[in-house]
Amino acid sequence: GWESLTVAERRVAILVGEGLTGPQIAVRLRVSPRTVQTHVSHALAKLGLRSRVGLAREALAHPRER
Repeated sequence: GWESLTVAERRVAILVGEGLTGPQIAVRLRVSPRTVQTHVSHALAKLGLRSRVGLAREALAHPRER
């Protein structure tokens, strides 16, 4: 579940939930777009999800962590 995500994966998931694109998340977190893509992929796998929409819904169901 959500607790299995790393802090970085949760941050990325929350920003996906806010509607940011991969490049926008990369700028916000000061990482490469590829790093964002990796965090999204890992979060999707850990949560058993198939899309960013599902990840966004999951992020919105949990309290904001900054």
